[in-house]
Amino acid sequence: HRPRCCIVCAMASTDELKVWDPSHGPRQVFFDVVVKLVYDIDNVKQVFSSIVLVRLQWMLSDKEKAAWSKNSSGFQAQWKPPNVEIPNALEMTVDESRVEVIRLGSMLMGKCTQTVKGTFLEVMELENFPFDSQEFSLKLIFPESDEHFHLQPAVDRPECVRMTQDMKLLPEYVFSDPIAELGHTKLKELSEKFTVKDLRHPTLTIRLKASRSWMSYLNKVVITLALVSIAAMFAFMIPRADLADRLPHMTTPFL
Repeated sequence: HRPRCCIVCAMASTDELKVWDPSHGPRQVFFDVVVKLVYDIDNVKQVFSSIVLVRLQWMLSDKEKAAWSKNSSGFQAQWKPPNVEIPNALEMTVDESRVEVIRLGSMLMGKCTQTVKGTFLEVMELENFPFDSQEFSLKLIFPESDEHFHLQPAVDRPECVRMTQDMKLLPEYVFSDPIAELGHTKLKELSEKFTVKDLRHPTLTIRLKASRSWMSYLNKVVITLALVSIAAMFAFMIPRADLADRLPHMTTPFL
């Protein structure tokens, strides 16, 4: 009888899980952003490349809960957040994972991850080069009205945005902690009745602040010129008559 009791308890605990209902208003989608990599920063073309993970969680509906209870392995969510769009993307791909069902406290949640990879335009501040600071921004727009869902910071993590990049991969810059800004993108849509409707799409802006490490330029430029200058002084130790030896000595350091 013990296995039967366990099944009854599991069914009871599943029935007690809270789900989303249209009477609750728009869905609350909890986000967690991980900036995995920033690379290929081009000061001439003023572009940079990045890989960002956007983790999303939201409460399932009562119908989705019933479908998951009947067939958890073949479950398919009836609703999920749309794939993000980034206006300053030169080229971009968004890979979306399969929707998983998790329990967060007393809530039955759906969970998926969108992996954003691409090259993005950014206006570089180069007036104070090499003592400049750059701001790399990614404006993640979810192309669906905020009448359907709202964005909220994740409740199961201490930080809703973080950067996990190995700084040795980009020694030219020193990055500060990333900043997330919640907002809306206002649009106008023409309805079937030829009336203009104002829409607001939930928007998440990620800002990455980076200061250029001027010590790398000191090592590459200043120290190199100093070594070349010191090597050039030894040319005076070569006799004046040996002009053929002086010329290779001066040109070799520049090579």
